[in-house]
Amino acid sequence: MEKNECQRYGSMVNFDPNRFFEGDWSLTYSTKSARVTESTINRDYLITMQDGTINVTYGYNENGCGNHYDVHCNGTQNSKWSSEFNFDCHLHNERQEKTVTHINAYFIATDYDNYCVVYRCVKDDDDKFIEDNLFILFRPNKTDESYANTLVEHYGLKMEEFITRKNTTCPNSVGAEKKENVREGEEGAQEEEEGNGVQKEEEDEEEEEDEDEDLGTEA
Repeated sequence: MEKNECQRYGSMVNFDPNRFFEGDWSLTYSTKSARVTESTINRDYLITMQDGTINVTYGYNENGCGNHYDVHCNGTQNSKWSSEFNFDCHLHNERQEKTVTHINAYFIATDYDNYCVVYRCVKDDDDKFIEDNLFILFRPNKTDESYANTLVEHYGLKMEEFITRKNTTCPNSVGAEKKENVREGEEGAQEEEEGNGVQKEEEDEEEEEDEDEDLGTEA
């Protein structure tokens, strides 16, 4: 039976958006659909939140890897359902095509620090149903394949119903994991610079002591 409307999933109680949207997420598993495929699953969601508005940026490569999409979404918490968020998304691809979609995201489970299960329903600009998916996301560089299997089984599903990021056919050049690596590199460089500064101060002090000793000998 073909779906023609968003489904209603049991969502989290007391979902905390401030904790969840503090930091980025990477899509790791998804149920299959026309728009989420082995090439387009490679999505890293870069997130900021300000005054209750969530801004999400991500990109993906279309089937065949020949057409890259950049996506910018902004969303707010649903006034009736605390674990539902409604996003307006603007898509722009390399063919200069522009599309607007609307995504309802229902947060089913998360520990905030590692994993998330979310139901995603997509509609077009005329409020017509396009597709829906069940997503399993992890924080960048924290993917746990074993726990993903546990989550799938918990919701009465099978891994055969999901596509996985590790089998992606189109690697994405920019994403949250790369951003995290850049952050780590910047922090490492800063620590190294600070360490070099301490080392330089110690070297300068040693040089001053040597000069004092030389001056004392000459006197």
